[in-house]
Amino acid sequence: MKSDVYYFTARTYNHEESLSKVKGPLALEKIGFNSKVNNGDKVVIKTHFGALENVRYLRPSYIRFLCDHVKTLGGVPYVAESCGWGAPEEVTGIHTEYSGRASEDEYLETAKMHGFTKET
Repeated sequence: MKSDVYYFTARTYNHEESLSKVKGPLALEKIGFNSKVNNGDKVVIKTHFGALENVRYLRPSYIRFLCDHVKTLGGVPYVAESCGWGAPEEVTGIHTEYSGRASEDEYLETAKMHGFTKET
């Protein structure tokens, strides 16, 4: 059985057609997300804060959009992060994309540098 695949680029030329205004809600509707969330449902939004000096992570503004969208559906959003802790660079002598996750403090500092704070 073939699956439907939808592609939405995050690229936009103005804020009115941005992922959070138009593309995001349309994508969630297309995949049936809206019908899965009922009033009072707890919805976990799994994210990754990103590794030090890396740009491959979901931006805080998109997490905010998802939380707001879940709220409009009557759900209660929770943001969760789970990561693998890499061996520290001081121990291995090798800098990897996981080096900034060697301790809780380092990882939370990396998260803060990427825009993830209590306020966001």
